[in-house]
Amino acid sequence: MYSITEPRVEPRAFLVQCWKAAVRAVEGENAVRVALDESGPESISHLLAVGKAASTMCKGALPILNHDGRCLVITKDGHVDDDLRHRENVVVIESSHPIPDQRSLDAGAQALEFVQSMPAESVLLMLVSGGASALMEMLPSEIGLVELQEMTDELISKGYHIGQINAVRKSISLIKGGKLLSHFGGRKVTVFAISDIPNDDLDLVGSGIGSEGKPSETDFEINFSLPDKVSGILGGLSSTPTPTPMPTGFSTNQTSHIYNNEDHTNYCGKIIASNSIARQAAAKFAKAQCINVVMERSALNDDVFKVAQNLSDQICIGAPGLYVFGGEPTINLPEVPGTGGRNQSLALAIAKLIRGAQGITVIAAGTAGTDGPTDAAGGIVDGDTFDALDGADEALAGADAGTWLQQVGGLFVSGPTGTNVMDLVIALKQEDRKHGE
Repeated sequence: MYSITEPRVEPRAFLVQCWKAAVRAVEGENAVRVALDESGPESISHLLAVGKAASTMCKGALPILNHDGRCLVITKDGHVDDDLRHRENVVVIESSHPIPDQRSLDAGAQALEFVQSMPAESVLLMLVSGGASALMEMLPSEIGLVELQEMTDELISKGYHIGQINAVRKSISLIKGGKLLSHFGGRKVTVFAISDIPNDDLDLVGSGIGSEGKPSETDFEINFSLPDKVSGILGGLSSTPTPTPMPTGFSTNQTSHIYNNEDHTNYCGKIIASNSIARQAAAKFAKAQCINVVMERSALNDDVFKVAQNLSDQICIGAPGLYVFGGEPTINLPEVPGTGGRNQSLALAIAKLIRGAQGITVIAAGTAGTDGPTDAAGGIVDGDTFDALDGADEALAGADAGTWLQQVGGLFVSGPTGTNVMDLVIALKQEDRKHGE
């Protein structure tokens, strides 16, 4: 047994272990298996998995896929388990994230064909995780790939949060916001989702790619101001894309969230992993090591620099121990950004605010193992980091935190994790004791 100060843990190694414990708790394969054990189905004829965690989620469901069943996996480059590539009944599509490309449109068309081709007795399990919005898309004729890319880049770079970005995506998409499953004519569809949305709303994960196929008009309302470029693109639409309605006769059971029609088609949707589960796992790991957990809460859903100030204030004035924060910050990018992502910028911004403080170490990282358009998950910093090399302020202003952190050994690289529940910031504050005390 040991305390936070006697003996002291090695902070960077401990924070990495803590972060990994959080990620393991929401890993896709395990989360799917647990959900299947709890609520079924016991067997399926079709499996559709889309998102950054699609590959590992798919592995959790393959044991219940019929021997002659079909499986389609759509995921990000480099996020595919090699075992899936060698299965005859599994088709894998690697697509682009965070900015969609032609593969995203090809994936959207293939997903629609996959759903439309299912016979009347089909039982579909759909697995959705963060990243799905960019990885697959179908567009109305008035909008092309270039416009989609410009719109996505503009919304991300101007600091719009995920709910706003997904609202725009749903307003133009021919498959999001419930429109993909409106084409399902089989017997039953179950949707399991790993949430990368602050309020864990299934209708927003992947822009509602796994919603029940009966979106309301409010799904397409945009009640916030948009950049001129995005407004211009949306203004070119002749009308709001509308979904094909589900078969008539639907009734809603609000308690079970299951939708049935007279032809026995039914839908069941469930969030199976989330940021809150990951945060709780990090706290549990620390407690098992006899580390005091001072705070565990959602606190990242704001501008990167506001988040950095808020977290730094709490840690600096707070008690020794572990601080666990979750969510997804936003960042306004310069016209020509450098290398990095929101977590790398957040880590460096925190490093500036804790400069000179002894005994404080912080990791900020995306649970998917990637941060923006980089291979790093985020950064690890302490009170000495910011002054370790000149140019830190310039790196922050130029959104080039990744380049700077790499030079001082502050970049955190984990590789793909098999999940995506937004971001985690975990801080360890140890008492500042002089040697020999």
